[in-house]
Amino acid sequence: MSEQNNYLTISLQIKKHIQHLLQASNHKRIIIAISGGIDSAVALYLLKEAILLKNIYVLHLHYFRDSISKFKKVIEPLNLPKENILIYSITDAVDIIAKGLQIKEGFLHSGRTDLISIDKVRLGNIMARVRMAYLFDQAKKLNALVCGTENRTENYLAYFTRFGDAASDFEVINHLYKTEVRALAKHLHVPQEIIDAPPSAGLWDDQTDETELGVTYEEIDQVLRLHFDEKRSIEDVELEFNNARKILEIVERNRFKHEVPYLMKKDLSE
Repeated sequence: MSEQNNYLTISLQIKKHIQHLLQASNHKRIIIAISGGIDSAVALYLLKEAILLKNIYVLHLHYFRDSISKFKKVIEPLNLPKENILIYSITDAVDIIAKGLQIKEGFLHSGRTDLISIDKVRLGNIMARVRMAYLFDQAKKLNALVCGTENRTENYLAYFTRFGDAASDFEVINHLYKTEVRALAKHLHVPQEIIDAPPSAGLWDDQTDETELGVTYEEIDQVLRLHFDEKRSIEDVELEFNNARKILEIVERNRFKHEVPYLMKKDLSE
């Protein structure tokens, strides 16, 4: 099967998945948060293949205003109804919380690099959770399901904020590695500028995924495939990729995110 036919098949499978879950849940509308990045863009273009445009609502929640232009480049080719395009600033909401917790003061005015690092992460987590609150509020208002935008790579690495950007009613690309999402984007005719942009969660100025992770998605995906799909040992994978142990240590370190909340057992001896 050619790569083009392969991604056509993937698209059709996801289309059926979306249509089935709408019917099963007795919903017509879907809302999706669009950051301007490739994952949310691909998820949106897949929704377009599955349901009527009038039933798709896109929500852009910006802290940094420069993300608005990326958002518009994603949605412009689709000709969505104007009333379905929702743009809100989360700056005031995030800053009020951050001020109350003295977060921004901590990393803006302290010379300690450890404070700068941890407070950036704290602020990023607040942004993700504020966005989640806006997103699910609008979903309630519109009686819509929330479409998630997590890919398989992020899922393995647990590269998400608990109760934040990981929250959704359903997912459409969680079975695809980041590099597969990029290939699918080409098939769906996502704007090339969006495909080529460095992946970023937009959690702080100039933040990129690969800088934060310290390794490229190309290498991460190859390591994850070899270890999890082909069941090869860390030692074996390390022979081909120098960062293999580092990547798999991230997986192990963040494993708890998939396990929480830890539940009380009726019989503690179990």
